[in-house]
Amino acid sequence: HSSMSLAGDPIIYVDGVLRPTWTVDSFVSHDLEAIEVYHGYTQTPGEFLRPSFGLRPCAVVSIWTRPG
Repeated sequence: HSSMSLAGDPIIYVDGVLRPTWTVDSFVSHDLEAIEVYHGYTQTPGEFLRPSFGLRPCAVVSIWTRPG
């Protein structure tokens, strides 16, 4: 079976870059500037959708870190 499916796992972005192996546990809270959570395909902004993956995410988590 060649199609990728994340089932209930969210897709993680860090500073706008897809990080498929990272989790929200990969960070220390003082390193974070913001966390955005988008539920489902229709609520997710286009820049966080990857149609080439052949999936519709159940959620996208976008993590923004503090500069420096």
